[in-house]
Amino acid sequence: MSSAAPPLTVLLPVYNAARWVADAIASLLDQSFGDFELLAIDDGSTDRSLDVVRTFSDSRIRIVRNDRNRGLIETLNAGIAIARGNLLARMDADDLSHPDRFAVQVEYLDAHPDVAGVSCAYDLIDERGAPIPSDWGLYRPTEPIALRWALNFGCFFTHSGAVLRTPVLRECKGFDARYLHAEDYELWLRLAHEHPLANVPQVLLTRREHGGNVSTRYRDLQWHNAYRALQASLRRVLGREIPLDLVSHLLVTTPPAKASATRALAALHRELFEALARSAPQDLLRAVADDLAQRLGVIAARALRRHPSSALALALASARFGFVAFARSAIATRRGDPNVYRRSPVFTRALSR
Repeated sequence: MSSAAPPLTVLLPVYNAARWVADAIASLLDQSFGDFELLAIDDGSTDRSLDVVRTFSDSRIRIVRNDRNRGLIETLNAGIAIARGNLLARMDADDLSHPDRFAVQVEYLDAHPDVAGVSCAYDLIDERGAPIPSDWGLYRPTEPIALRWALNFGCFFTHSGAVLRTPVLRECKGFDARYLHAEDYELWLRLAHEHPLANVPQVLLTRREHGGNVSTRYRDLQWHNAYRALQASLRRVLGREIPLDLVSHLLVTTPPAKASATRALAALHRELFEALARSAPQDLLRAVADDLAQRLGVIAARALRRHPSSALALALASARFGFVAFARSAIATRRGDPNVYRRSPVFTRALSR
């Protein structure tokens, strides 16, 4: 490896990933943008992961081995501390980066020096490498204002596909262990409060779904800590505490049981929009306003049977944000359409490879 620091560090934590890590590393070494160090940190694997990593002789690879299994958060923060590049790319040891991933993302960050990090759209494969017919990862908010808004409703900034500015990560002290299995979502919410984040519209990552994924093994804890992370973000944005049960309805989009909670949820949506409007240029808010109207339409449609008066009040309150968008999403929701949000102007359908 050259003594000069490369512009990019690729941080690859490895734990019992012998089955997939060779393909992951090969996809990284095959990048069209090649000026990086690959920092592979073995977190006390008990399988042949470390041996597999050592089969690669590329001088860009730097191998670190933890003295014991320290867990993902501690391993990531240690990697951030010793990264040599001013940019830090992430990937999981069971995923694959497409050949132009770093070229596209580094070019974006060079052209947008105010943006602290950029991620991408992704497709899915199973544990055998067969494509999974899902387009969930293909719809991403690309503009920073759209992404900042959308993070209130889900983690639309993919960790394994992210490239971030290393000094910003160090300044914010990296990942917070109090949000285990939702530490990435908590960090994006925290970063987005101070810095723009964005997505490029290209599919640049292939994620592998299997029984060992955190979202499969620790689903309940992950969701609970995601609610807590969003609650902390709302506290920063709004300056007050929002009950956790109300916060949860932002992420799971289910209607509250009580009419008063339905009205509170709709009011929370509008309050978040007003907070964003105070700091965002007006010409960038039209898409967000339409998205807000669609979300209020979904809430009204789901509340109509149990709380018709609340649904009517929502319709009246939504007029100034976009009544057409409200009505269209309400009708689609009543018809059982599962793709209402994907038609929002906040979300961009990914470009093909």
